This record gives sequence, structure tokens and C-alpha cells, in this order.
Amino acid sequence: MNLKEISFEPKAEVEFSASDVNLLMEWSKAHYDGVCRQAGKQGNFLYGLSNSAPDYRHTLTWRQLDTLLKICELGTMAQNPLSITMSMELLKIMKQMNDSSPDVLTFNP
Repeated sequence: MNLKEISFEPKAEVEFSASDVNLLMEWSKAHYDGVCRQAGKQGNFLYGLSNSAPDYRHTLTWRQLDTLLKICELGTMAQNPLSITMSMELLKIMKQMNDSSPDVLTFNP
């Protein structure tokens, strides 16, 4: 056995409001995309976030943040101001993650 690579994935700890989580759950259930619908089902990250009261704090990967951004599409298409604000905040978090870490942090022995 030979070690070929060690990789690290950046994650962000994010705190949501109860209304944010409720809207994300609602939009997740109605979303056209299966990944977005699945995120809010039992055992998945959005469902876990919805059960993290009272602070609704969760550590999220880039992919999970991207899924939340896609879930917000439904509210954004409906011109929901909360969805637009949430989308902007998610994009800001993703930009901060991108700016604070290399594209791929890998150690090759």
C-alpha cells in the first residue's frame, strides 16, 4: 500500500435565521432538481440544519452552499426579497471561501 495523496476540503460554519431555514426547506420540497429536493429530506444536510435550533448553525462544504444557492432560485424567480438577499449572502460566503483557500490543497508524499 502506498499513500498517493492527501486532500483537504474547505468548509464554512454558517448561522441561519429560523425564517431562512423555513424558506429553504419550503423551496427544497418544491424544487425541480432532485439534489435540491433531497437536501431537505431526513438524513441530509438541510434537514440537519432545520433541526439545529436554536442557533441554526451548520458547517457546510462548497457543494452544500452551492445547493442552497440553487434552492434559492425558486424564491428569486418569484421576486422574493428574502431569497435575493439569501442568494447574495451565500455568494459572499462562497467568495470568501474561494479567496481564503487555494483551489486544491493537496499533499503529495
